[in-house]
Amino acid sequence: MSSKYNWKVISHQVTKMHTELGGSLVMLSGSSTSDRPLVNTSPEEQIGELVGNKLTPKSVRRFLWTNRKSRQVQRPNAIVWSWYDPEEDKTFIGLGAVVGQRQILRGLINPDRVISDG
Repeated sequence: MSSKYNWKVISHQVTKMHTELGGSLVMLSGSSTSDRPLVNTSPEEQIGELVGNKLTPKSVRRFLWTNRKSRQVQRPNAIVWSWYDPEEDKTFIGLGAVVGQRQILRGLINPDRVISDG
């Protein structure tokens, strides 16, 4: 099955940024995020958790492959992110999307509705 994203390139970008900064945020499409606010839309059950601060390209690709059919990956402004929590000594990885102010306001007005629902 062919994917519209290059998981190998994305996984190396995430790993490099995570290693250098303790976290990462990479657009799956390679688009710029400079003109839109960012909102994390990963449902809690889709957030991956690893022990320690070691994130490898293979673990990123495995996470992306597992979630390849999720709505977050299918969105045109999809992102993958990672973050290391030194207090828990855990690395978290998740999916999300870059969205506009309308979606943010809708989420603030109705917090029970998931912002990524359209």
